Amino acid sequence: MTLVSISEAARLTKRSRTTIYRYRDEGKISISSDHQGNPMIDTSELMRVFGPISLDITEHSHEQDGEHRVTDENDTVHPGKTTENALLRESVRRLETALEEAKQREAWLQGQMERLTVLLTHANPPSQAPHAPWWKFWSQ
Repeated sequence: MTLVSISEAARLTKRSRTTIYRYRDEGKISISSDHQGNPMIDTSELMRVFGPISLDITEHSHEQDGEHRVTDENDTVHPGKTTENALLRESVRRLETALEEAKQREAWLQGQMERLTVLLTHANPPSQAPHAPWWKFWSQ
């Protein structure tokens, strides 16, 4: 589900912020923190405690300090993260290329191993002439 601020939770549940903090202090609702340390509540937690809520995506789109904006529960835009995302994508691409090369190398080695196994198993055994006992040397 979506994490919302205390004020947003108060609007969604039509309760005061004081009530939400009191529920937290009594242990009736759990509050987590976002990456900046701001208290946030999961909407599923609000539904568990207060029952059905009216969750309007446009209503809970909020901007905090102009740093990021939530447009959907799974779509968060972070302007400072585009470079990091590009680097991570490049790293993933390199790793996928290395994996593909390793698979090709493994397939080639497997073929070599099978070819050598066939050669070894079909090798003609050395022809051995019947060996005469050593004492037959004197009888000739």
